[in-house]
Amino acid sequence: MHIDENKKFDKRTIERNLREGIISAEEWEEFLRALPDISDNVDFDMSEEGRKEETTNEQGRKSKESVENEATPEKE
Repeated sequence: MHIDENKKFDKRTIERNLREGIISAEEWEEFLRALPDISDNVDFDMSEEGRKEETTNEQGRKSKESVENEATPEKE
């Protein structure tokens, strides 16, 4: 079976390649260690869409809380 060297470590096929012995666990670890650290490039989504999603999640939590409160009978 011919394996394209550029796709040998593709995340969609890595488990199969390890299982079938196409690459070894040591080769996989070496590949991972060689990857550059790009964690400084992380940018948080502060766009309108990102804030809208956050607001929607907050509204969902509030709605759930209000439903739970309505289901609990009040003691008089």
